[in-house]
Amino acid sequence: MVRGRRRKALGPSLLLVAVIGAVLVYLWFAGYVTKAKPAVSQRLKIEAAHAGAHAGPGPAALWLCGRILGGAAFDVAAVYKPG
Repeated sequence: MVRGRRRKALGPSLLLVAVIGAVLVYLWFAGYVTKAKPAVSQRLKIEAAHAGAHAGPGPAALWLCGRILGGAAFDVAAVYKPG
């Protein structure tokens, strides 16, 4: 009769090393380790803005027109109705 070896479970120290490694990889990809900034955080230049509201409790509108450094234009329009 051949006896098989029992496999040892992963120790808590190996699990801790894996968790620390995963956190470091996440921080590296997020740019905290290399101090790199993602493209989303580029500076914005607002070229025009308009805000308007009717007298009383009616809706308010906001419109922005601008550029992201690098040349891409954007428009943002929003309407807010209180209550």
